[in-house]
Amino acid sequence: MLVTIWYPSWDFYLEVHSEMLMRFGGYPGVKKTGKAIFEAIMKEVKETDGLFEKAAVMLSRLRRARIVEDAQKRTAFIVTLTFLEMNGERVKLTDSEKFVKDILKYNIDDIIMWLRNGRSSR
Repeated sequence: MLVTIWYPSWDFYLEVHSEMLMRFGGYPGVKKTGKAIFEAIMKEVKETDGLFEKAAVMLSRLRRARIVEDAQKRTAFIVTLTFLEMNGERVKLTDSEKFVKDILKYNIDDIIMWLRNGRSSR
């Protein structure tokens, strides 16, 4: 049985980013290379095996990338949560704001554990 996986589009990413700016404020704007960076990240995500593994790569890469001027963390988080939800997963995360803010301290396995279990090993 072939399972179709939903992936966020560039337009969806921009919609989420716009919503994050409206809700929380920040500086609007997309970097010149933003779309190309987003597409490269999505290519890597699509090549990754496993739904939570894909989500961890997505969150990590989108969080670290310089796609937009502001609201990078919140946008990456909401896009990743939507990815999991659109693909049938309901996640219950603890300390999400702190985790995403500090994500540079975590490796992919830590991020997978956090997305899957709601908490990291640290």
